[in-house]
Amino acid sequence: MAHQDVVPVPASSRHLWEHDPWTADYDGVYMYGRGVADCKNMLIGEIEAAEELILSGFQPQRTIVFSFGFDEEVSGKRNQNAKFLEELYGKDGVVGVFDEGGVSLLDIGGSQVAIPGTGEKGYVDLKIKLDFKV
Repeated sequence: MAHQDVVPVPASSRHLWEHDPWTADYDGVYMYGRGVADCKNMLIGEIEAAEELILSGFQPQRTIVFSFGFDEEVSGKRNQNAKFLEELYGKDGVVGVFDEGGVSLLDIGGSQVAIPGTGEKGYVDLKIKLDFKV
């Protein structure tokens, strides 16, 4: 899994940007643009690896599914990839999840168990109230 979106830029703030946030601006030393360093290497790397495997004639023993999101930076409310894949393959139809954080398989009691990749995908809002009494 990987995501291809970036944090939104309100139109009202575009004039404040030294480099246009929606173009890849390279000054000969640095690359400027929204999301140029936010796991896009994983997305491109996965596509490149798949292309190389296809070209080499590799035949996987199981189906490999690529699941790329498009709205992670706005809490992922529109992306229905997980729901679609569960409907397609069933509740226990996925053997492993390989996410931006790495391989998510653990050996538990002599069995390899897939751990859902929620390290970066989880979300929570908290309201904390502190009441100090002296």
